[in-house]
Amino acid sequence: MNLDRSFFGALAFVAFAAPALAADLPARTYTKAPMVAPVAVYDWTGFYIGAHGGGAWGNSNWLNTASNGNLGFYPDLLPGDRNGHRISGALGGGQVGYNFQSGAFVFGVELSGSAADVKGSSISQPGPFSLQDDVFTTKISPLFLAS
Repeated sequence: MNLDRSFFGALAFVAFAAPALAADLPARTYTKAPMVAPVAVYDWTGFYIGAHGGGAWGNSNWLNTASNGNLGFYPDLLPGDRNGHRISGALGGGQVGYNFQSGAFVFGVELSGSAADVKGSSISQPGPFSLQDDVFTTKISPLFLAS
């Protein structure tokens, strides 16, 4: 009968060692919450300040089309005479303002200013009616623009 005790003891050990399972509860499932896209909200109301700058370059060319053979105070220029030169320089400025947005409309006030220093010159050879060289200059003077 030793065998019966051992058999029942082993059977009890296996029965109590097994994990407890609840048949009426389903396994838990985990799901992520759906992503919500943020609503884009733009508001242009407020103060702003800015600056701008750059450079300029080019050519300045002219042709004397005067029929009397001169151009102003340059009696040595003949019809068809050409001259020209390269021009270059810098420009820059800034702006400051305030905007107010009401619905889909934006109202604002801005003060802006720009200045340029672009120039170039060339020298012509003395002609038959002039004893000196003529200097021709192209220049964009400093300029202030407001808006």
